[in-house]
Amino acid sequence: MRMAILGGRGTLGTLVAGALRQRGHEVAALGRRDGVDALTGEGLDAALAGVDVVVDALNFQGMSATKARAFFGGTARTVAAAAARAGVKRVVVVSIAGASEPEVHRRHGYYAGKAEQEAAYVDAATAAATGRAAEGAPATIVHSTQWFELVDQMVSMIPLGPAALLPTMRMAAVSAASVAEFVAATAERDAAEDTLPPVRSVDIRGPEVATGAELARSIAAVRGTVGGRRPRVVWELPLFGKAIASGGLIPGGPRGEAVIGAAGGVEPVTIDPVTVREWAGRGERG
Repeated sequence: MRMAILGGRGTLGTLVAGALRQRGHEVAALGRRDGVDALTGEGLDAALAGVDVVVDALNFQGMSATKARAFFGGTARTVAAAAARAGVKRVVVVSIAGASEPEVHRRHGYYAGKAEQEAAYVDAATAAATGRAAEGAPATIVHSTQWFELVDQMVSMIPLGPAALLPTMRMAAVSAASVAEFVAATAERDAAEDTLPPVRSVDIRGPEVATGAELARSIAAVRGTVGGRRPRVVWELPLFGKAIASGGLIPGGPRGEAVIGAAGGVEPVTIDPVTVREWAGRGERG
């Protein structure tokens, strides 16, 4: 099949492209350097001609809720319409577990943008399926928990001498490589399935529940450094609110039960087996 990846040169997009190519698919990584702008739509119609599945792995750098909403919501509406015009079978959207919940994204601008993105894709697909709009592609939303790679990034962002300060985030972190494989498998499966609803969602998480600080300590214990540093002390504060600090980012709760998906149906939670110590032992970096 022909697959197009928006954000195909980013951390996850690169891994997804590799996973899809290993599965024998023709893959095009699309971005502004290729003359494709997912926000304005420039070059998008031509790039999606003959494509079976679009993977939206677009990213936004920044914490402004206003800017994140504008970017993620704007690109979702543009991509959904272009995918419909091109006859794309499905758009697979990479999102964040829990981000669409108001109590989670209230104090986190990036997550607010992801909530806007999900809503835009759901609205477009539902409107097209019910005849309320002409253009809107079917969508599968992949909810991933935070990647182990995020811990490295967080530790490197706020240098405090021998200490590191992280926001309190209780999560079931997962390897980005595992998420990429999951996204590739989902794209392949959903493109071949003719009886799926217009919108569905699936979830992937890691096997362990821990805060960012606890993960940082585990990574440092295995490889000696985290985020390129050797912090003697790792602190955390609930900078993003109670919901994020207490587990709002974990799909299905601590035990990973099934959750209610984007279309209202019950969706299973896939628990990837790779632990933080196994990941750190591989020498992977964010």
